[in-house]
Amino acid sequence: MDQSLRTFHLAFIGRVIAGVSHEFKNHLAVVNELSGLLGDLLAAGSGQEQERLLRIVRTIGERVDQAALLTDYLNSFAHRMDRPFSTFALNEAVEEELALMQRFGLQQDLRFESCYQENLPAVHSNPALLQLALSWLLCELFFKLETGSTIVVATALSETAAEVEIIITAKGARKEKVGPPPPWRDLFPSALAMLNARLAARDLGGDQEKLVFSLPIGKGSYIPLPT
Repeated sequence: MDQSLRTFHLAFIGRVIAGVSHEFKNHLAVVNELSGLLGDLLAAGSGQEQERLLRIVRTIGERVDQAALLTDYLNSFAHRMDRPFSTFALNEAVEEELALMQRFGLQQDLRFESCYQENLPAVHSNPALLQLALSWLLCELFFKLETGSTIVVATALSETAAEVEIIITAKGARKEKVGPPPPWRDLFPSALAMLNARLAARDLGGDQEKLVFSLPIGKGSYIPLPT
């Protein structure tokens, strides 16, 4: 792994951990607030508050479940770096990545949707680098797409490959920000040139553009890049 890729990989890991820890704090803050309210209502002892109590209990349970799911995703994400290559379920790797990256898209007011094809065969590749390449593309789209744009991430199966499809419905292109380029900009120069050319070659308003990561079924040892 060359130095630029290693640097971005470490930054990517740090960003995921920071994002997940922020979500944990949100869930814990809600649970703490509702627990205090629950205590107040119980102390009041009014029978009329039963429905409010049930709603609070349900919300606490939902928040705990969401935090537990994030923990599962983060644990799986970390273990994908245990070995350089492994056989894995593509849908699970993509779903995990989107759950960990979704917060950053929402910060830019972008919509996320997903669609996973069932019964995909397992693929043999480097799952950590697949997630890294996918995160690179998502970061670039977060940087480029205008508020209100939609990013659909889907999996599909062709005759020879399992694929991750990124389908963009853009409201427009965000104005290039003044200052140094983002740190991921030069990581995959050929893929960046392709993405820039395809987004610049059309009127983005309301149009769709599809980018595809293709992983041949069977044995493979490479970093998949969008085409």
